Amino acid sequence: MNKKDTALFSAIDIAYNDPDVKDNADLARILLNSAKALENGVNRQTIKTKLNNAIVGYSLTHNMKLPAAIVKLHQIISPSAEFFERNSCNWSMVITLVIRSYNNC
Repeated sequence: MNKKDTALFSAIDIAYNDPDVKDNADLARILLNSAKALENGVNRQTIKTKLNNAIVGYSLTHNMKLPAAIVKLHQIISPSAEFFERNSCNWSMVITLVIRSYNNC
């Protein structure tokens, strides 16, 4: 892994090891799959985009409730994920803005 891949892996690992995340099988699985994909050489931007979409999808099905560690990870990955998808306005980007607004209240 290069330096940026290692930084992403570290951010995922920190979130994964948070007690609130470890107790949540769905979130733990999302993070574990992302970390494995990174280790297997999947493109970092692809992982960030899929992880961003998974977090947004999870938040929608759980009344916008996310552990603080997931919110922090989302803040790290979402600007890059949004840039990667900038040519296609989609619901993920809209929901990302809603999550940010919600967490700033």
